[in-house]
Amino acid sequence: MIGSIGTDAGDLVDSSQSLSDVLTRSGGDITDAFFASVFLLMALIATGFTISSGLRLRGEESQGHAEMLLATPLARVRWAAGHLLVAMVGSAVVLFAMGLGAGLAFDPSELPTMIGAALAQLPAVWVLGGLVAALFGLAPRAQSLAWAALTACVLLWFLGPLLDLPQWVMDLSPYEHVPAIPAVGFDAGPVLALTAIAAALTAAGLVAFRRRDVT
Repeated sequence: MIGSIGTDAGDLVDSSQSLSDVLTRSGGDITDAFFASVFLLMALIATGFTISSGLRLRGEESQGHAEMLLATPLARVRWAAGHLLVAMVGSAVVLFAMGLGAGLAFDPSELPTMIGAALAQLPAVWVLGGLVAALFGLAPRAQSLAWAALTACVLLWFLGPLLDLPQWVMDLSPYEHVPAIPAVGFDAGPVLALTAIAAALTAAGLVAFRRRDVT
C-alpha cells in the first residue's frame, strides 16, 4: 500500500504544508523523500517492538521466572542475550518486510534500493535496543525510560522541522544520523558509528547484569 502511495507523493505534499516540511528535509525528489520519511517512520514503529521485547527481561526477572531459570546451568549472559537477540533480529525482519512490500508495490526494479533503504534504519533502532539492554543491566527499575527516549525521537522527527529546532537538538536522535535513502546516497560512516554505539550499550548491559543481583 505504501509503495503504491509513493507514486502520488507529490499530491500529498501539495495538500499539506506540515507534511511538506517533514519530507523536504530529506532532500532528493519528492518521491524519494517520501520513501525516506516512511522508512524512518517504520523504523520508529519497529523500535517499539524492540523495546517491548527487551522489556521482557525485566518482566521475567520481577516475576521470579529469571531466578528459577538461572538456578539451572543456564548462564546469565546467554539468557539475557537470547532475549535481546530476538528483539534485534525481530526489528530487522520488520524493516526487511517493509522494504520488500514497498518495492513490490512501487516498482519491482527498485526492490534492492527499497530493502536497503529500510534496513539502513536498523542501526538507529539498535541504539534504542542497546539502551534497553544497558538500563536492564545498570538500572533495571529505570528500564522503561527507553519508551521516553523513543517518544523524544518521534517528537524530534515530526516537530523539529516545524519548530525550527537547532541542529544540535535534532542530532540527539540517532535516527537523525541515518542516511535518508533513497533521497540521498548511502554513507557507511554514520551507520557504522551507530552500530558501534548499539553494540557498546548492549555489551555494557550484559556485563552489568552478570555482576548484579537478580531481584
